[in-house]
Amino acid sequence: MLRLQELDPIELQEKPRGRAAAAAKRLAIWVWVHEYEGQQIEVARALSLDTSVVSRYYGQALQSAGDFDELATAVTALLRKRQRGTKDRRLTEAPLDALSVRYYVDVEET
Repeated sequence: MLRLQELDPIELQEKPRGRAAAAAKRLAIWVWVHEYEGQQIEVARALSLDTSVVSRYYGQALQSAGDFDELATAVTALLRKRQRGTKDRRLTEAPLDALSVRYYVDVEET
């Protein structure tokens, strides 16, 4: 989510009440409620926020529902790609004259 919005995690830690942090939280709340059919109370617990803050952020997100739907679609697509993207790993042996080492090679089938 941070990569999609081009946000720096360190900046979010240093300025948790900043504009970028608020935008990230609104998107997280939107994705959780709309894409995963979660409850606002669950988001409040996960983000260590008061439920009134979550409700306010969600209300703000509703005002720009089209934009948040578009961003949420991109976020879920990235998450699905990451889940599917686990590459097949095959055990490979080093040649006989080399040191006895085992290593894995990532194989991506096309």
